[in-house]
Amino acid sequence: GHFHQRQHPRQTLPRMPQYQHPGTNSPGFRRKLRCDCRGCFATTFRVGMPGISLETIHANHGFAGSDFVQSKAMPFNEAAVYFSTLPSWLNYTGLKVDAFSNPNNVGASWQKPERLYCHLDGVRISTAFDFSANESIAPRSVLIQENPAFFVDDVGDATAEDIHSRFVAPLSRLMAFASENTAKLDRYRLFAKADEDGNTARFDWLYSPSTKTKAKSVDPLFTLGDVPGGFEPFLKSWFTFTKDHPDFCSVFFSYGYEKHGFVETRFLFQMLAAECLVREETTDNKLMRPFEKLRAAFLKESPLSNTPHAAFTLPSAVQLAMPTLFAQFIKDRWGLVKDIVGTTEERFIEALFTTMEYVNQRGDQRTSVVRGSNLLWLTERLAAVLKISVLKRLDFTDKKINALVTSSAEMNHLTTIKAPWGTDGDD
Repeated sequence: GHFHQRQHPRQTLPRMPQYQHPGTNSPGFRRKLRCDCRGCFATTFRVGMPGISLETIHANHGFAGSDFVQSKAMPFNEAAVYFSTLPSWLNYTGLKVDAFSNPNNVGASWQKPERLYCHLDGVRISTAFDFSANESIAPRSVLIQENPAFFVDDVGDATAEDIHSRFVAPLSRLMAFASENTAKLDRYRLFAKADEDGNTARFDWLYSPSTKTKAKSVDPLFTLGDVPGGFEPFLKSWFTFTKDHPDFCSVFFSYGYEKHGFVETRFLFQMLAAECLVREETTDNKLMRPFEKLRAAFLKESPLSNTPHAAFTLPSAVQLAMPTLFAQFIKDRWGLVKDIVGTTEERFIEALFTTMEYVNQRGDQRTSVVRGSNLLWLTERLAAVLKISVLKRLDFTDKKINALVTSSAEMNHLTTIKAPWGTDGDD
């Protein structure tokens, strides 16, 4: 795709004078509040991805004080991450409403819920709660809104990029997986350590939709109450999974959850995610040895062996073995996925790789057309198979997985739809 950045220098503000709070004459306090504005300007980012999306992001950047213009990255030691789907996943609250004991005296209150902690490699991840309240005269209303977040502390001196890759990205993927939708990040805070004068720096990123839409109800795949072992063991398992499967997580929890692109694009990314998961799950080298020998023998005997970069002209041993590895992958999980797939094991695997081969062909080589209903059927079921595989990898029991599939409206719907082509051997 393409990426274009444009700055608007005409909106640059002049350098701000030094500032002193009118309520004090303390030289030390005055020194702490001095601020030299190095620049404040608007920026437009335009990001385009073929067949997926075209987005324009408008941002206002301000740089104030010497700490903001140094060439080195600013260190942070704490972060707070707010997701729109986090309240549904936690599934517990400090809000209470008493509307029945006395019809003439209705009361609402909020008590801060108990925090849950997970200690991970010297870093502490917890659930943090705060609230906001406001009163409106017209119409008469009082609103108490609970705002849960993931809070990460004891990070040490880490850059914003490091905190994002190590903690924010895995938590975002967890929220996407649990809610069966792309994770919506509402707010992201970074906190720096206090300097020698006791000053601290905090950065807030606020995310809001381009148009005001009504909040949709979330039908999560699973909640905190469903996870095996509780908050800390599950979170440790999740971070271990994302660390052991980086390629699968990068593809599946981003493009794999895209539901508004072309169906061919969605299918390709689902298949790519499936191949990444199979490759990262394969630990038995015995399955790979025959394909490694086959590839080595072909390169040795082929006339291509004398050409430059001959080793790159053939698929890798993993790519050659992928149909075999994927068939074993499906076979090991067939008892959990057969009701959703809705056809035979052999027919499902054959349909996936036949369709993959067709989609990768050039237009002039395609001898037939894959119907949209067939492609959509494969894409939705492949996504469901991958989700069930991840649940199994996170130590969910078979009984629990079956219960989650039954309670999920999206997955339960798949079990009621027959394959668009016949399952009795007809083309």
